[in-house]
Amino acid sequence: MLKRTNNRYYRTARGARFDASSANSSPRSGMIRALVFLMLALLIPGVYAVGDSVVDYIEVETGTTPKFAIIWLHGLGADGNDFRPLVPELAIPDQFAVRFIFPHAPHRAITINGGMVMRGWYDIASTDIADREDAAGIEASAGIVEQLIAEQRQRGIASDHIILAGFSQGGAIALFAGVRHTQPLGGILALSTYMPLPGRAAAERHESNRDVPIFMAHGQYDPVVPLALGETSREMLGNMGYRIEWQTYPMQHSVSIEEVRDIGVWISQRLKALSESD
Repeated sequence: MLKRTNNRYYRTARGARFDASSANSSPRSGMIRALVFLMLALLIPGVYAVGDSVVDYIEVETGTTPKFAIIWLHGLGADGNDFRPLVPELAIPDQFAVRFIFPHAPHRAITINGGMVMRGWYDIASTDIADREDAAGIEASAGIVEQLIAEQRQRGIASDHIILAGFSQGGAIALFAGVRHTQPLGGILALSTYMPLPGRAAAERHESNRDVPIFMAHGQYDPVVPLALGETSREMLGNMGYRIEWQTYPMQHSVSIEEVRDIGVWISQRLKALSESD
């Protein structure tokens, strides 16, 4: 699907980019351009295969020739469209051109939901989400993240200019993959989530990301991922030496306006710091 907005570039799930500003010359030319880009969207692949899994993505660029990328993973049952509307709300300064990647998780049967098939990064067996964790699903989704990072590097963005972000299940994969990645990352943004397979983290983390900045945020009344689980993960990561910025908000399993503002501030600070280190 094509989206129009000022000074924003959208890539469809199949990889064709649409520059909204170029479609404003006239209604007829705008329609022709939209049709052309729709045809490209159908013809140009933008999918990544990891094992038997295939993931599509939505791409949003805040300017031309991005130097930064943020790979943002959604939660269980959602898709890549879930957090795309937040991009303008983050108020990222115009000086930083950022490419947002919003992947769609593969479809899979979710045990806790009676085996219903939906988009998910891994299976959940019970209401105790840390019980009987789906190690194979978690590892496969971390592999998808590795593929997406590799693709951004091939397109000219350095690994330390890439931020991993995610909500709920997506945040769990961002944490799991981020501390294990073999090249320095620009940061990890983990919302309403936890570190999966925590007993393996110390042995499997990579030295390249021992100092990666991590922003964690959680709802005080979260009934899905209990606050205590997030706090346990924060404490574990802190004991391992990671720099954690921790915030809580008076909400359930969701995202608040105040939280979005804090996320935007943190991202802008990271982009500024990374630019100054170039």
